[in-house]
Amino acid sequence: MSRHVAFFSHTGSEVRSLIDLGVVPDVVVTDNDTAYENLKYYFDEIDVEFWLIAEPKVFPVQTYDVILQEDDIVTLHGWMNIVPAEICERYNIYNGHPGHIVMYPELKGKDPQERAFNSIDKYKFVGCVIHEVTAGIDEGSVVVVAEQRIKNLIKIATLNGMYTVCNKLSLVTWETFFRNLHIIMEKDLNYDGTVKSYRKNIPIYC
Repeated sequence: MSRHVAFFSHTGSEVRSLIDLGVVPDVVVTDNDTAYENLKYYFDEIDVEFWLIAEPKVFPVQTYDVILQEDDIVTLHGWMNIVPAEICERYNIYNGHPGHIVMYPELKGKDPQERAFNSIDKYKFVGCVIHEVTAGIDEGSVVVVAEQRIKNLIKIATLNGMYTVCNKLSLVTWETFFRNLHIIMEKDLNYDGTVKSYRKNIPIYC
């Protein structure tokens, strides 16, 4: 059975919120010393394996290989490190991104919430996505999208308001991701049982 391995670099608040929703990872990994000290007893009490890896921002391939197993489902929740291309190809890795990059590709990369807020008049929707992790930053196929129309249904008057909306939408994407994981992971097969050279990637909207 596949394990769920979650990585984070900030406070781990999203991972904890997902646990409250019943999405409990088997392993959690952080590079944040403070978060590790604050959460190690919490994860110990709920019997979740918790790793601290404090190394340079580009972790070597060996670091991931020590932690991960072949069939793991790996999720990134604000993991502020570049994942080596070799690791992207070897494991099933998915990243949550707080920008609607399907509709607005310019929101790929760092601080999309701030950039969207600073140009709020040009956007009709705010959204979060989950995408496959590849060697290119935020370039992998999007598998889940959560979106909300701006102005008609919500008004975002402050940057903190933008962060709050995106945090909520992000939880919706992850809950949808795990509820539909069997569909997301499905691959097309040839008649001889080998995997086709392409894969259908139609995002699930929620």
